[in-house]
Amino acid sequence: MNINCSKLHRPVRVRFAPSPTGGLHIGGFRTLLFNYLFAKKNNGTLILRIEDTDSLRFVAGAEAYIEEVSQWSGVIFDESPQKEGAYAPYRQSERKEKGIYQAYIKKLLDSGVAYYAFDTSEELADQRKIMPNFQYGIHTRDALKNSLSMLPTEVETRIARGDKFVIRFKMPADETILLHDALRGPISFQTNQLDDKVLIKNDGMPTYHFAVVVDDYEMDISHVFRGEEWLPSAPLHVLLWKELFGSDYMPQWIHLPLILKTDGKGKLSKRDAQKQGFPIYPIDWIDPNTQEFTKGFKETGFLPEAFINFLALLGWTPPHQKEILPLNTMIDNFSIAHIHKTSAKFDFEKAKWFNHEWMKKKCVDDAQLFTEVVYLYCTNRAKKQADTYNQDHFEMFFKPSIIISLVGNCYVLDDFLKYYQLFYPVNSPISYSNVEFTKLLQQLSTISYKVLTEIYDSLSGQQNFDDSQFLEDAINKLLLSHQIKHKDIFPFLRFSLIGQLHGLNIFWIVKILGKEESCNRIKNALGSIKKIV
Repeated sequence: MNINCSKLHRPVRVRFAPSPTGGLHIGGFRTLLFNYLFAKKNNGTLILRIEDTDSLRFVAGAEAYIEEVSQWSGVIFDESPQKEGAYAPYRQSERKEKGIYQAYIKKLLDSGVAYYAFDTSEELADQRKIMPNFQYGIHTRDALKNSLSMLPTEVETRIARGDKFVIRFKMPADETILLHDALRGPISFQTNQLDDKVLIKNDGMPTYHFAVVVDDYEMDISHVFRGEEWLPSAPLHVLLWKELFGSDYMPQWIHLPLILKTDGKGKLSKRDAQKQGFPIYPIDWIDPNTQEFTKGFKETGFLPEAFINFLALLGWTPPHQKEILPLNTMIDNFSIAHIHKTSAKFDFEKAKWFNHEWMKKKCVDDAQLFTEVVYLYCTNRAKKQADTYNQDHFEMFFKPSIIISLVGNCYVLDDFLKYYQLFYPVNSPISYSNVEFTKLLQQLSTISYKVLTEIYDSLSGQQNFDDSQFLEDAINKLLLSHQIKHKDIFPFLRFSLIGQLHGLNIFWIVKILGKEESCNRIKNALGSIKKIV
């Protein structure tokens, strides 16, 4: 059987159809993003459909989380449970209540390609003990309790007395199913290797396999972007399309490669992220059932533009090979032809590079807006860590000039807060007795101590303290007079000011702290040093 996708020309309609069973993995978000880019490139429609057929795995708040991710990222749905269109409802549980699936399952039963199965879960468990590779299908169905192995009267009797049953698809024997994937080309499947999947569960709820086909038809879905983990299910979906609607209405399939672990060995998982300390969800997620926390890119300090830019290029290459791409540029250049056929390896350092580049770009495009974003983000984060928050210090530190000066050293928004905590350690004052500083003091000569003292005296008497160049010239003149190099004195001076041996420019630090604070910190450090030298 050679079933190709529809060649009919119809408007582009794509759907993102998650199950509300938890937070949204970045692999799922990338699928959403590719759907969005493709829809917008082709003047199409993006639909959010909630596939909540598995009531046992339902997690409260999961649907609202997806909407929150959509709003933060700017990947907005055209139709959804909150923005209903002509194809409502957009939750499968509500579609089941409206009886949408009943006529279609009756058609399959009447045509003989679906059947009732009365086997209990205990009986099937016994079969798996006898046959470790047990499949309910071509090779076993005749020996099991179903409408194919029973007389019609027995089936009617069982249904009438209320026996529990499921409805399964009858997989045909000795056939080859050829699926054409727009990314991978033709893919073949042998029906003898496939099982008879359940279409309707014993609670009357349709399974994913059945509902997804019916809903894609009912909602006139033209293209289906989904992960390659759904390839084993594809032959069943193809057969259901053929039996219910014919090949012409079938959508174009695009099965996306996986996102791999950082070492490239296997699919990236939540456990990998937790172990290595990087986010794997777009925004923070707390499971309401287990209270398990999963870190998000948003709360780690990523700009949404950087997040979607990074993920888009984690499996797609624009034709011009550029990396820093605004959303409208990605839309203009997106095509299935440029999606990678092989899996992409996750690289958090690369993700931070994207964020770094986007922060610098924001400073150029709209510095005022960017500084407001940084201030708001860091204020909200600091208030959650009350021991690091001081309103007066915040207002002194988070000035546009300081933020713009720091952006070259920052890779996530959290880095700005870390710099603030260096300058104003509310409950963790600089320790001039830690191991790192003590080792440094062993290299300190008497002349170096004298120079530090003279630098303190020079700063104390300095009138043009806001002039960084004036300060630099004055201190350089002092060092030259003693024939001492920067590297012999600046680590001590920097540690005196912010508790760090390396990094930020000394004169810039002094200017931010101001004369009084800078002099007090140097004086405290000199007092500690004097006890040692």
